Amino acid sequence: MASLLDFVEIPLPHEHTVILVLGCALTTGALTYGMYMMKQGNRVMSQRMMRLRVLAQGFTVVALLVGVLHSAKTAKNKENK
Repeated sequence: MASLLDFVEIPLPHEHTVILVLGCALTTGALTYGMYMMKQGNRVMSQRMMRLRVLAQGFTVVALLVGVLHSAKTAKNKENK
């Protein structure tokens, strides 16, 4: 009997994908914990987590741009061959 996995091709993760997932997870974690600390009344930790969130978002955007540029460069090199 065929399973669903026989019909779905699951791509192997690339190093760019792993970095993006980690960046998104860090952003989400910092946001969630920062909001929790805000609800608890710990303003100092909440501010630190919000700053960490901004840094993590910046890291994620830069990683995304590097991945897109790398993919475009790789596609262009394949075209030229």
